[in-house]
Amino acid sequence: MTDAPKWCKMVLMENRAKRALDKVRSSISFPQEIYSTLEEIAYEKKVSLAWVVRDAVEIYLKEQKEGKNDQSA
Repeated sequence: MTDAPKWCKMVLMENRAKRALDKVRSSISFPQEIYSTLEEIAYEKKVSLAWVVRDAVEIYLKEQKEGKNDQSA
């Protein structure tokens, strides 16, 4: 079996670099109880804690946009 052509690897690297540019790293602090709950959810779903937080934020933003949750912070 031969290795993939060099151009193929370059395309994958370019795509990975583009995806990295679309993301921003953030540091967030949670109360211990919330953090523990997020860890439990991540464990149950077999995903990372970061994935759980991103998923929750996406849902929250969608609900805010649709006006489903009019509570003020």
